[in-house]
Amino acid sequence: MSTQLTKTDSGLWLARIDAAGKHFKENFYEKAKKLRKFYKGEHFPDSMADYTTVINYCFSIVKAILPQVYYQDPYLFITAADETTDTESVSAAEAILNYFWLKAKTKRQIKKVVLDAMIYGYGILKQGYHTKTVKNDVTETAADYTELIEEEYPYSIRTSPLDVVFDTSHTDLDYKRWIACKYYLPLSEVKKKYNNTSNIKGDFTSLASSRDIEDLKIGKKYHDDFKMVKLWEVQDLVEGMIYVVCEEEEGKYLRKEECPYEIPGGNYRFLMFNEVPDEIFPLSDLSQIKDLNMELNKTRSQLLNHRAKSQRKIFYEEGIFANDKAKKDFLNEDDMVSVALRDGRLKDGVQLFNPQMVDANLYNIDLVLRDDINNVSAVGYQQRAAESPTEKTATEAHILDRNANLRNSERLDAVSDFCVDAARGMLKILQEYLTDEVAVKVAQKGDDRWEKFNKDSIKGEFNIRIDVGATAKPNTGEDRAMIAEFAQTALGLQRPDGSPVINHEGLAKVLAEKYRFTEEEIEKMLGEVEKEEEKPPEEPPQEGEPSPEEMAQILAMMGGGQGMPPGAPPMGMAPQPQPAPEPTLEELLMMGGGY
Repeated sequence: MSTQLTKTDSGLWLARIDAAGKHFKENFYEKAKKLRKFYKGEHFPDSMADYTTVINYCFSIVKAILPQVYYQDPYLFITAADETTDTESVSAAEAILNYFWLKAKTKRQIKKVVLDAMIYGYGILKQGYHTKTVKNDVTETAADYTELIEEEYPYSIRTSPLDVVFDTSHTDLDYKRWIACKYYLPLSEVKKKYNNTSNIKGDFTSLASSRDIEDLKIGKKYHDDFKMVKLWEVQDLVEGMIYVVCEEEEGKYLRKEECPYEIPGGNYRFLMFNEVPDEIFPLSDLSQIKDLNMELNKTRSQLLNHRAKSQRKIFYEEGIFANDKAKKDFLNEDDMVSVALRDGRLKDGVQLFNPQMVDANLYNIDLVLRDDINNVSAVGYQQRAAESPTEKTATEAHILDRNANLRNSERLDAVSDFCVDAARGMLKILQEYLTDEVAVKVAQKGDDRWEKFNKDSIKGEFNIRIDVGATAKPNTGEDRAMIAEFAQTALGLQRPDGSPVINHEGLAKVLAEKYRFTEEEIEKMLGEVEKEEEKPPEEPPQEGEPSPEEMAQILAMMGGGQGMPPGAPPMGMAPQPQPAPEPTLEELLMMGGGY
């Protein structure tokens, strides 16, 4: 490192990164890597002579919690944050934000961030804007080419916590002054993308095997494509600057510019579930059960090892059996082990050895450890889709589920706040960088239509919210029962003039969309209703013609068709099959159709 460092020298940031890296190694990296091994089931990293078994509660508990806190994308509701933001801008911002949230596949990235937070203690989401351009050499200005925008969109990408260091001078992540992210690029790409690369040599770190590059018989002119360069992208949150530095080019910035995103706190979002007062690193959910899981695996391994070693053993003198058949008939080695001895060491020629049985306390310890894991994690058998060792009544099961949901409600709250922060950052980026018009399908007064928007359409200050639990897996059975009860009550409400309070068709469409009916199914249901409403009324009988009731009486007097209802077939014709009545909306919801 340089002996004198200034803000104009990249060595200052390399020194800060090096100091923070040592702190991270001691307090985060090593623990995080061990926790990742526990999640993978690598509880015994070193080879052991005896047989070992792994019952991976760490994995099953994480996989049980994950869908309970982020299972589906939430709908992002937007309201005006000041009096100057008009209604049209609010509607446009809500439509565009939800459109790009889905287009950018944000759910996939946030699920990775949630997984990181549960394993490592925190997860990181990086946000930005991507613009892909194409070159057009046919221009009216006769220039060589112009760059045209082919595609642009905001992005949200999960970033590994193992690749990020940040200012550790504070004990609260909200007050960090800078953040640096490590990434690797091929040497050839670094030379194309940046200046000041004359001293950068790179290394063959991209090769998966330990073979030397010469063994691959690749010419030296292609080596730059295989050599990788470690770079650090630094965000100075105080000065609002972005730097790219490389350890091999000390003293020079490869990139130095103002941060393009006007997002408070930068464009890195942190998610954590278990903050620790006055400590910058939060707790991992796995850190509280890993030792219990390890002891459980050791205990279970001891039981299995003892079982393998405690088989009955028979010692016999060589030559005591007349032939191999006699030996085979006597020694049934399916449940025992036989050992041959020489020199008359056995008094009777054959001796049975019964080892000591397994101590029953080991089985008790096994049960205690499993109960401890359930209690500490607050994730019981039911939530892991496992059968409980003891029978539970319906009331007991309901109480257990309710108490477990209390623990998840805190995680849900953290995920909801994280999604709102991520949505706010995405909207800020769209307000700055959205150039082309975007066609988005919007719903207005029950009708869907396509509208085009650009960044001028979303000017203003906005508040963003999501419904509590909107990211969790829905309990469709209970929800449908409740909504069916609501529909029965709401559809009967009337205004003083006798008109219905609820728009029947609008309610049917909203409920069908909520419970995942397809557009084709919705159109079919609504189309059938409209078709029935358009049926012409039945014409009254012409003068001189008997009514259906009078015809039924005439037929009865004639000895046939007695008691036939109106619309029955004439005498002599077989009864025609009648179509089954169409199910009502409530019946469809209860049946779960189209879900």
